[in-house]
Amino acid sequence: MVYTKNFFPDTLIHPWLSLIETLDAGGMSQKELSIRADISPKQISGIVNGDFGITPETALKLERVLWIPASFWNNLEKSYQEDKARISEQKRIASEIEQVNNYPYLILRKLGFVPETKIPAEKYVHLMNFFWSTSLSILTEIESFRFALKGLAFRKSEKADVHSEALLSWLRCWEILAKDMEVADFSKTRLKDVLPELKKLTLQERVDLGSIQNLLASAGIKLVYVPGFPNCPVFGVTRKIWGSPLIQMSDRYLKTDIFWFSFFHEIAHVLFHLHKKDDVFINLESEEEQVEREANEWASDFLLPKEKFHALLVQSLITEDLIVDFARENGISASIVAGRLGHHFDQPNIWKILTPLRKKLEFTK
Repeated sequence: MVYTKNFFPDTLIHPWLSLIETLDAGGMSQKELSIRADISPKQISGIVNGDFGITPETALKLERVLWIPASFWNNLEKSYQEDKARISEQKRIASEIEQVNNYPYLILRKLGFVPETKIPAEKYVHLMNFFWSTSLSILTEIESFRFALKGLAFRKSEKADVHSEALLSWLRCWEILAKDMEVADFSKTRLKDVLPELKKLTLQERVDLGSIQNLLASAGIKLVYVPGFPNCPVFGVTRKIWGSPLIQMSDRYLKTDIFWFSFFHEIAHVLFHLHKKDDVFINLESEEEQVEREANEWASDFLLPKEKFHALLVQSLITEDLIVDFARENGISASIVAGRLGHHFDQPNIWKILTPLRKKLEFTK
């Protein structure tokens, strides 16, 4: 739920204004109030001049003398101090306001994480609420984000221009969506048991996200899907959060073969690499690390074992019918086979054959 209170008071109303008005209306001087209330003249003068605040003890004394409840004076002082702090915050935000332009506010609004507004200062406040932070300048110091940025695992591509603000926004969506998910205690044994069922789901026309989540939940793993953000070329992320492994998937390139390969890539991290709470594996388009290569190899071999795939590679001519028949015989989606071939086969015009077989990524409703 987004907090939408107007954070920016225009003016400060000090309690001394009400005190002066009350004294004038009753014909009482500051000196007389000092004597009657047993408050030093210096303190009365300080309150009237706006130098001192009204303490609960002073409020109680004013109640006795002026017959105005102490709660009235206490509330005046509380509102004044809060507005004073908000105006101070407003000045700080004004000095940082340009940072708002670095964040994908429109996308976050469409996903329902922040409310609609065109006012930069309000966007800043809503982003602070979104990140559970008092400033956008300190986000990279927050533990979960710091670990994530430190754990970037780059893969080969010159297109991997990652904007940290987009990445942190995407990761934060993950935390919010996963927070209230209920899963069993994590069990690698149970995860291995459900792997065949997960693989069967690759044969469906559309990705059944609910079934994937349920199977993983039975093994103690949380799965969330967040659409890809601009300047955030991420396929998937794996880490531990709230004691459970958590996988976050994107829809990069909108192809089912890429989604499934990326998904099982993240499963490999859970099986083999996720040991400490600060382990974070971010699957980006950029230079490869050893653990990423290992995850790639496991995912490839799980979806289509090397020996079977090699039997297809040695064919002199790859055709659409050959791919479809091969996929059917091996219980795997033709889309996945086509995607895999695209990275291993140099037959002229191969993509003219493969592209029609690669399904557009769609989810069951």
